[in-house]
Amino acid sequence: MLDSQIPEGPLVTPPYGGGNPRVTPDGKWILYREFKKDVAPGTQPESVMRVPIGGGPPQQLFVATTNSMITCSLSPAAGCAIAQPTEDRKQEIISAIDPLKGRGRELARFDLDPDEQDWYTELSPDGTRVAATRTPNGPIYILSLHAQTTQVIRVKGWTSLESVTWAADGHSLFVSSGIRGARVLLHVDLQGNAQPLWKNNGIGETYGFPSPDGRHLAMQGWTSNANMWMMESF
Repeated sequence: MLDSQIPEGPLVTPPYGGGNPRVTPDGKWILYREFKKDVAPGTQPESVMRVPIGGGPPQQLFVATTNSMITCSLSPAAGCAIAQPTEDRKQEIISAIDPLKGRGRELARFDLDPDEQDWYTELSPDGTRVAATRTPNGPIYILSLHAQTTQVIRVKGWTSLESVTWAADGHSLFVSSGIRGARVLLHVDLQGNAQPLWKNNGIGETYGFPSPDGRHLAMQGWTSNANMWMMESF
């Protein structure tokens, strides 16, 4: 809850963990990719799971290819989708997800750089467009799923683009950019004009997730630290 500092409790517990969680537009389910204990993420195919948002046992929907990405719209009619790289990593296949039945029809394909693993794909709030990157150097591509047209957005003054999420109204984006020793969360319009919102003083993943009504922005980031010890006479 936004007005509480106390978590209600974990939905998924060890020995399994969840990555890339997304809430379905009807608010009933959380979809995520299952990370198994002692298996490094991104090294093996991963199960796409669902768990009731109120808690309960997780259930497997299907097995996705390595480094796939779940994304959800805000429209119950459009639902959720998954972007899966092909075996040769030259394309991603974007398919619908039914939280009850599993993987559905193919929506689109998008060319990838087979030598680049840091790509990103995000479904628009109304489910009619996809924002995608092929490399951290950009640009951002806006692919219309209906007209099959593509808009190219070059973020002015920023590179090392690491994540892209839509604003709730579908008229702009929240983009994280890596700089030396930190990450910066940007608000980017569809002409590529960028406004810095938050600096995460660390090198970990940084995201911005707007609430469905667009009034709040959840900012995710993590950092790490370590101690150095000197030992003598050993």
